[in-house]
Amino acid sequence: MEIFGSIIGALGQIPDWAPLLLLPALDAVYVLFSFFFGGRKAYPYVAAGLWLASFSVLCCKSLQAAAVFSGLYALYAAALRLLYFIPARKKKEGKDARMYRKFASPLAQTPAPPKICRFEEERPAAESETQLRYADELIARLKKASLAASDRLELDVLCHALNGYRKAPLSEGETHALNDCLASVLKMTAKYKL
Repeated sequence: MEIFGSIIGALGQIPDWAPLLLLPALDAVYVLFSFFFGGRKAYPYVAAGLWLASFSVLCCKSLQAAAVFSGLYALYAAALRLLYFIPARKKKEGKDARMYRKFASPLAQTPAPPKICRFEEERPAAESETQLRYADELIARLKKASLAASDRLELDVLCHALNGYRKAPLSEGETHALNDCLASVLKMTAKYKL
């Protein structure tokens, strides 16, 4: 008990202006500091800690003074809290962000150039038409012959594929697919000796 008595006696020796002026002034300094440099979320904890320190010192002197101070300090802390409704100052952009903004915005506004593929050359439709005429003659001969069921099904698939390549310019990939179809027709005619 003597320890508590010595603590209360030490707190009673603190001058009256310290809890009444110094600690609320520290609260205002924290608000200004956090307004410019960040840390707004910690304000309720700082205000509560400063109130507790002031309240404990004033309780050692007079309970009535401590009660009055608590009410006034609550109004003071709420008034300081209103400063946080002012929008925060924007941070200065770094050098990298300025360079990106400077050079990226003109590039983002220009439309992309049209895609040009220089490797695939289209073959004129007339050239592919001559190849298909000969394939049509071979297919007509194969349809007249007596084919196995699997070969007749394969011939129907080849007819549909060849019809897809008619009267349109062909790219290099389509030309390779057309040549594969023609090779299959030739193999079939060789198989049935037509």
